[in-house]
Amino acid sequence: GLAGLSAEKVAGGTLTMALGSRDPHISRSYLRVPADTYRGLRVRMRVTSGVPQGQVFWTTSDEPAFSAMRHMNFPTVPDGSWQEYEIPLAKHARWTGKEIRGIRLDPSVGEAKLGASVEIDWIVGIPGGEIR
Repeated sequence: GLAGLSAEKVAGGTLTMALGSRDPHISRSYLRVPADTYRGLRVRMRVTSGVPQGQVFWTTSDEPAFSAMRHMNFPTVPDGSWQEYEIPLAKHARWTGKEIRGIRLDPSVGEAKLGASVEIDWIVGIPGGEIR
């Protein structure tokens, strides 16, 4: 689902949205990703405004609600240029050994100008192995 985002459209395989609140996010629930299948996420996106930081939250079969106890911040470059981000989620104790049931991406953690845009080209899981 989308929250705090509006004017969404998909063109050329890219999801484009306008920031409509100070806590915008996109989420996917009802997943059943076996424990330790992915060690992290890679995201290719561009953001035109905000604090240079994003967040990923997740839910597990044991803890089914998104919570500040299960999230990881990652640095972003909110200058409108395409960037690839690698989020090493396996470094968080509440990711490892858990069945993942939901993922939430916050492209900006605040102070983004309302109406600023975020474009997401792709989000992929990083299979087991080392995190860079």
